[in-house]
Amino acid sequence: MLQELIPFIDRHPILSVTWVTLLIGVILTFIKNYFSKVKEIIPTEAILMMNKQQALVVDIRAKEEYKKSHIIGSINVEKNNLKNNKLYELEKHKARPIIIVCAHGVSSLTFAKQLYKMDFQKIYSLKEGISGWNKANLPLAKGKKK
Repeated sequence: MLQELIPFIDRHPILSVTWVTLLIGVILTFIKNYFSKVKEIIPTEAILMMNKQQALVVDIRAKEEYKKSHIIGSINVEKNNLKNNKLYELEKHKARPIIIVCAHGVSSLTFAKQLYKMDFQKIYSLKEGISGWNKANLPLAKGKKK
């Protein structure tokens, strides 16, 4: 097998470099996530935390998106509030587990990491956000809620 690998690399150097780069990227991502202080959780883990640990779900999407549909019991704290340092709503919940939710799980991870730097210790990000919640066919509330 190794005898076939060298000629393949000689014939396809760009493909080989691309493959190695992708492999390194995947490995580094796994290592980074493993040692991250903020963990990504799937919807079933979020439900368990909400029921057994009274985790607070914080939806950071825009108010309009939140009003259309949101996780039952969640509160809306727009991500701009972090930039403007308007997190008084969350300050009183520092000791509770907090699950950050966005549309697809990207902004929530960044927001959660920033909260961790602000001494919030039990911070989680919902993997794939509301879209992942929908894929799991879990209920969403409709209408305005604070």
